[in-house]
Amino acid sequence: MKTPSKQMLLPAHFPNQWIPVAIVGVDKHGTLCFYNSRAHTLLQLPEECSGLDLKIEDFFHDLDSSRPDFGMADEFISRQPTAPLVRFTLVHPYDAPNKPVSVEAYFLLMTHGDDAGQLWIAFHSMEETRRLQERLENTEALLAQSKDQLTYYARLVTTLYDNTQEGVLLLDDQGTVQAVNNAYTIISGYHWEELLGKSVCLCHGGLCEESNAELQTILSHTRCDGSWEVQWQNSRRNGEFYLEQIRVTMIEDLNGTPQSYVVVVRDLSYQDSSIKGARTASHEDALTGLPNRSLFADRLEQVLTHAKRSGEKVAVILLGLDGFRKINDSLGHQIGDQILTIMAQRFQTNLRGGDTVARMGSDEFGFIARDLISTQSILSVLGKIKRTLSAPIKIADSELVFTAGIGISVTPDDSLETDTLIRYADAALGRAKAGGGNIFTFFTQTMEQNASKRLHLEGRLRKAIEQEELTLFYQAKISCEDSPKISGFEALVRWITPEGDIISPGDFIPIAEETGLIIPLGSWVIDRTCRDIAHLQALGFPPVVVSANLSPRQFVQDGLLQVVQQALVQHGIDPCWLELEITESSVMGSVDQATELLKSLVALGVHIALDDFGTGYSSLAYLKRFPFHTLKVDRAFVQTVEKDRADQAILQAIVSLARNLELQVVAEGVENEGQRDFITQAGCHSIQGFYYSKPLPLSEVMEKWATLSQGPMR
Repeated sequence: MKTPSKQMLLPAHFPNQWIPVAIVGVDKHGTLCFYNSRAHTLLQLPEECSGLDLKIEDFFHDLDSSRPDFGMADEFISRQPTAPLVRFTLVHPYDAPNKPVSVEAYFLLMTHGDDAGQLWIAFHSMEETRRLQERLENTEALLAQSKDQLTYYARLVTTLYDNTQEGVLLLDDQGTVQAVNNAYTIISGYHWEELLGKSVCLCHGGLCEESNAELQTILSHTRCDGSWEVQWQNSRRNGEFYLEQIRVTMIEDLNGTPQSYVVVVRDLSYQDSSIKGARTASHEDALTGLPNRSLFADRLEQVLTHAKRSGEKVAVILLGLDGFRKINDSLGHQIGDQILTIMAQRFQTNLRGGDTVARMGSDEFGFIARDLISTQSILSVLGKIKRTLSAPIKIADSELVFTAGIGISVTPDDSLETDTLIRYADAALGRAKAGGGNIFTFFTQTMEQNASKRLHLEGRLRKAIEQEELTLFYQAKISCEDSPKISGFEALVRWITPEGDIISPGDFIPIAEETGLIIPLGSWVIDRTCRDIAHLQALGFPPVVVSANLSPRQFVQDGLLQVVQQALVQHGIDPCWLELEITESSVMGSVDQATELLKSLVALGVHIALDDFGTGYSSLAYLKRFPFHTLKVDRAFVQTVEKDRADQAILQAIVSLARNLELQVVAEGVENEGQRDFITQAGCHSIQGFYYSKPLPLSEVMEKWATLSQGPMR
């Protein structure tokens, strides 16, 4: 009778040939008393086993029937019968004991009842698994060997790829850069990090930030013919144009589908280095290394040629730094040059691919922005320029932050001609500057009309100086005394046309400064002022000091001293009645030269006044160095002096400083009684402004002389 445990392993009448594992039963003496067909096959038993004394240790050499529990470990015995012992072991077949077979075996030792001491073993062959493992190991060895070979060839290809003089790009099927060699970065000026994962505009060297239609056209031609080749003029990242040969080759996958493209670029511009060197010398700004105005125009011409063909939108952007002249005047031209160099480097570093930046002259920079889709695209470029501009520049212990006026003209709306676009952008820049700076302005046809008007005005101004259409008005300076009286006048030029139209000084003085007409105009003012001083004195009016303004450009002209001497001699006046007003910026450019000139003027007996004091960058030490007689407090400190305690403190400090230096103090822009009272109490010597009188022609000055000091303005 079978025990319940035997029934679990081998139920009665069970077709054991279906069981997918070998099963053997062993009595407590180690003799095989049962085996199924699978076991018969694995153990390679004879067809007729009757009478054979088959011991289990003949097949499983790690078992020993002479030892208790067949020599199995105690730790497994305690787990019987619910947890059989599992081992990976060897089975030695009956017919081939020297060719063991690897098996995974489950050993179940019966410990209770009639079957106590019997052993049941279920096992299956691991030979197929072992053979698969060997094949896997062999395959891995072959893969490792292939990998080593591939690594070698990859290094070989990479060495060729990185050391060839031709630039190489690998594009995917959409034209996105997957790899780039060192030669291409040198040719194009782009760093590899800027190129990977981006589309490139092969036709003009930039990144396709908004549209890659032209690239897709090139790839389409390549797909049709398998390759595509051309020689053309391209541009580097810094906008420099160069001649290149380019070849695009398609690579297909196993199914014949375009998978990627190889682009090989050859730079042909260095075939004649002597020509290139000469071209660089004539087209490069000596200070910053940027393209100069000439090269800027040349590049714009080539960009516009391409734009006419492709429909690409282009913007010309001109930028003028705000207040840069004061930097030169106060800190010196060496510091100014250093600032311009730093600014140029920053603009070039942050330039978009394919765009150009140039130094147009002095404190102006020009930009050519390409591939613009809309106004928003232009605003994006402008934002980048302004962010670059606003980064502080550290000079010595100070940090300087700059703003700029910016003018923009755009194709095709404004023009497709080089000179016209530059002229229009310049007109827009002029409007931005006139608006106070730190703004950008797009060109409009109104600006073109204003520019034409400005040119017309320049021509008229030349004739006006020659035909003496200009005249002088005089604004009185009134003493701050208990009994105010006229202490002097300031001569102010006015332009009244033969038709009776009055043209504002704000319109024609800037033109005179830019064109150089300020030199003859300034000489005329000095001569006419001396003539009017002599005329007043001849008519018996009390002698007073009359001041004439010198522009910064006039101050540095050769022969200024002779102009003053000639006017004094010609009209026979004492030099002490002539005062020349100069601004701080006039004397801060070349301090030694300015000092000598001022000393020479003072030696003649002429008085010197420092105009607009407190608004510049000059050192207070210059007040001691230069031979000034008068300080004129700028109207900016006067307008709010009644309420602004800061302006009150500044004005009082200026007056105190001037008095300690034995200088006369004149406050400009006084318009009401409250301003007059505070300025008088602060200790100013004289007041000038509409409270007493607006500028008047000489005839009215003589007519109203007696009432000018009575105030308010009559």
